Amino acid sequence: MLWKYTEGMLLVVGGTKEPTEREFQEYYKFCEERWPPSSAYCMVVTGSAGLNPKQRDAINKLIKARKLAPKVAIVTDAAMVRGVVTALSWFNPGTKAFSTAKLDEALAHLDVPAGEKSTKIILEVRKMQTALAPIKLPKTGSI
Repeated sequence: MLWKYTEGMLLVVGGTKEPTEREFQEYYKFCEERWPPSSAYCMVVTGSAGLNPKQRDAINKLIKARKLAPKVAIVTDAAMVRGVVTALSWFNPGTKAFSTAKLDEALAHLDVPAGEKSTKIILEVRKMQTALAPIKLPKTGSI
């Protein structure tokens, strides 16, 4: 799991494994200390992994404590994760799930118009995805 505050929004990229408790605590601390209370936007792009119930509860409390209720877009093709997002939306109506094919709709939900800013966000997400799961070249020859 990687995260970053950029372009006026919190970007989070997850993978196929649930965050460890240590990862989650580092992320939570980052949110408390570095996600400005005046920022109302968060995009999460993840594979099949989501937060466990204890982690979801902590995030719900964090969101409730913010000055502005954030708009959150969870982008995933995992039906189970989208189901969990539906439950989260009961506590934070600004939270919505989108498939990866609907990335433009996710950005629109976060009030990001098509153009330079949306392109920067997409490129940053791709960089984070690459860092999270770097491409491994097959072993050949004597390298």
